[in-house]
Amino acid sequence: MPAMVDPMAALVSFQQAYKRGAVRTERGRVHPKILCHMDEPAPGVIRLTYVRTQGMTVTALCSFSQAGVHEGFPVFQAGVAVAEGHRGKGLAKHITGCAIDEIRNGFASTPMEQFWIEAIVSRDNHASNAVATSVISEQRMEMIDEASGQPAYQYMVLVKSGR
Repeated sequence: MPAMVDPMAALVSFQQAYKRGAVRTERGRVHPKILCHMDEPAPGVIRLTYVRTQGMTVTALCSFSQAGVHEGFPVFQAGVAVAEGHRGKGLAKHITGCAIDEIRNGFASTPMEQFWIEAIVSRDNHASNAVATSVISEQRMEMIDEASGQPAYQYMVLVKSGR
């Protein structure tokens, strides 16, 4: 069963690596103001990270990590974070929408015709629930997060690659 992750930890870690020049990024093909990074945090597991920056500061991050298969199609679990001082400006919705456009476009040149995007959000995280409802799916399923034991919502959407 999927579990909630702490995307703020990912933003902080990415920020540190970005400032050191330890991550290779490229401009988005659909949204050139977005930077993209692909890595393999575990053998055979793909992670796609999309960030918005101001200078060398990462202001918003949306990351998709491979999280199994659902109904025969790969699942990518989304994590979204906005740096303090940049919240309340719509950046979470913006980076998530741009990241979905980029991943859809990126998979257009691969055999992957469809894939799922999933977000697991704490029921108490009203801001993240608003983003998930707005950008991923208005439909959600109640669940108990297996890692934390806390009540959560699961949002899923089947995305067709940009063929």
